[in-house]
Amino acid sequence: MNGDHRRLKLAILAAGDLLAAYSALLLTLLVRYGDAALPVQWQGHARPFTAVFLLWIAIFYIVGLYDFGALRSRIELLGRATEAIFAAFLVSMAVFYFTPGFGITPKTNLVIVLVLFAALFIGWRICTMHLFSLPRFRLRVLFLGGGEEARALRAVLETNPNLGYTPVGVVHEMTETRLPACDMIVVARTLQGSADLTARLYRTFFQSVTIVDFPSFYEKIRHSVPESALDERWILDNLAHQDSAIYEHVKHLGDVLGGVLFAIPTLLLSPVIAFAIWIEDRGPVLYRQTRVGKGGRPFMMLKFRTMHVDAEKHGAAFAQEGDPRVTHIGRLLRATRLDELPQIWNILRGEMSFVGPRPERPEIEDELAKTIPLFPVRHLVRPGLTGWAQVSAPYAASREDHVVKLRHDLYYLKYRSLALDAAIILKTVYSVLKRKGR
Repeated sequence: MNGDHRRLKLAILAAGDLLAAYSALLLTLLVRYGDAALPVQWQGHARPFTAVFLLWIAIFYIVGLYDFGALRSRIELLGRATEAIFAAFLVSMAVFYFTPGFGITPKTNLVIVLVLFAALFIGWRICTMHLFSLPRFRLRVLFLGGGEEARALRAVLETNPNLGYTPVGVVHEMTETRLPACDMIVVARTLQGSADLTARLYRTFFQSVTIVDFPSFYEKIRHSVPESALDERWILDNLAHQDSAIYEHVKHLGDVLGGVLFAIPTLLLSPVIAFAIWIEDRGPVLYRQTRVGKGGRPFMMLKFRTMHVDAEKHGAAFAQEGDPRVTHIGRLLRATRLDELPQIWNILRGEMSFVGPRPERPEIEDELAKTIPLFPVRHLVRPGLTGWAQVSAPYAASREDHVVKLRHDLYYLKYRSLALDAAIILKTVYSVLKRKGR
């Protein structure tokens, strides 16, 4: 019920976006060429613009215009829509002018289509924000247990009705003779296993009430694993029986092909970057650092040096935003992620992947494992050049930040797929363009 509800809303949004795009194209052709020439002009424009419109939908997904939790106000909608439409314009120009076979290279038409589409799209999305916030489009959710995390998640749902849920309460124990009317009961892990509770939930099942466990519901809303689920039981329930052999083979093939492809621009850019690093402080260009890889095996990770030569004379320390140890050219390299280019070699050697948990240094890993016992679980897969935690979580500069990072990494381990990998890569590109590098 939950998944169908979300898919229905996504389908409505995508269908409305495409309708707005085709309407903008139709209006443009009608205004510029008139009724008589419309059939001929439509025949020439429909096919190439259809390909472009589908790319627009992909761009909108990348910037979060299909993430119900990200758009909490009209201001956020306008901000993201502006970014998305500008990116759509650049992509459209590239497609029309560098893709043979389309037969048209629109200039004025493309600009008019985008202007009309922007007006139709924003109007449509404002309407859907109100539409999806109506009670009839929301599922009534009752939290059974869950403590502070349940109350915090309830607050998120209350302040974001466009997520599609109406929290009706948090019940600490199922002792009440009459529970509030609801469409879904989210059950805390601490209450599972009770024979009496199971019997009562079984009866609600025949009343068309969906029963879900708290971690699964939390993961759908927050795209990370709740801190209360960070134990061996969650690992055994969610990671022990994954059959991902085909996915791993395809992903490795993609890493090899991508590594070969990116090796060319890396070789071209490396001399320029190396000279810029050397000219600032005459220090070494490359930075070799031992990191922990798949299965806990150490490997030598390569980076362009971004810190001063004596940055760690007092020992290893967590990096932080605005780190004073970073050089001037290092800040630019980090913002653009160009400092990571030498890791293409690590990918080609099979030590890393394009997507996966970011590898840590052994000394930091050992220190974190003392207070975060599940931290080494990240070693189930090869570490990545980028990862879900990198595009979703704050910069890890403390023990608490690394807990948040682990929660996102575990989410990736559970849901990893080629589609999620592609989304992470696209979101990484987006963060680079926005200069969110660290």
